[in-house]
Amino acid sequence: MLKVIVDILAMLIGAEGARLLREDGAGETPEALSAEEAVSTRGKRSAWSANQHTSITQPIFKIGGVRMSLEKMLATYEFEQWLYVEAKLLDDIDFDGWFSMLHPDISYQMPVRVNKEGIERPDYSLDMFAFDDDIELLKIRVDRLKTDYAWAEIPPSRTRRSVNNVRLLEYVPNEKAVVNSYLTIYRSRSTDIHHDLISGERQDEFTYVDGEWKLSKRVFIVDQTTLNTRNLAIFV
Repeated sequence: MLKVIVDILAMLIGAEGARLLREDGAGETPEALSAEEAVSTRGKRSAWSANQHTSITQPIFKIGGVRMSLEKMLATYEFEQWLYVEAKLLDDIDFDGWFSMLHPDISYQMPVRVNKEGIERPDYSLDMFAFDDDIELLKIRVDRLKTDYAWAEIPPSRTRRSVNNVRLLEYVPNEKAVVNSYLTIYRSRSTDIHHDLISGERQDEFTYVDGEWKLSKRVFIVDQTTLNTRNLAIFV
């Protein structure tokens, strides 16, 4: 399976990446090599398993100063799929399914955006939030949306979330990860001809629990200082 993935990645990253992968021996076992190749590489390899680990974690190319390894590329794809599934659950109003993806110790924040002179950063508040929820508050919000008392969401909003520019910043396999992504939400209500458009950057932290990744922290940095939306009864 690893060889198939490496072959596909080789086509995507081009000839130079393929050359580096071949030199590192990624995706090949000594038995799969020709006799001549096996002889030439015998001194470089003591065991297939050790070589496999080295090739997966070894950087194969660099983008903007960031070194990318096969392991990091595969992990980035995994978190992209996680975020796509999350977006689909929320757009389909499956709040219970979304809630099951959260870690019990989650911190869920949206700082207030502020205007600053020049290029001073950060340009958002560190102590004021549009919402600052933990797992208990999120549970209350989810349960309320399933009742007849969530007036702001009767009828429910129609939303379409677009997730892009997913970047894996930190990664410890089967332990923790830090992921940044961009989010755009289109929102319409009932027969209203007007719609809301909310965009921003998400700074997410994940914790590996019982064989799956759980969202343990989210900070949503909204792009607008003044939100063009009636309320924040939806999840970001």
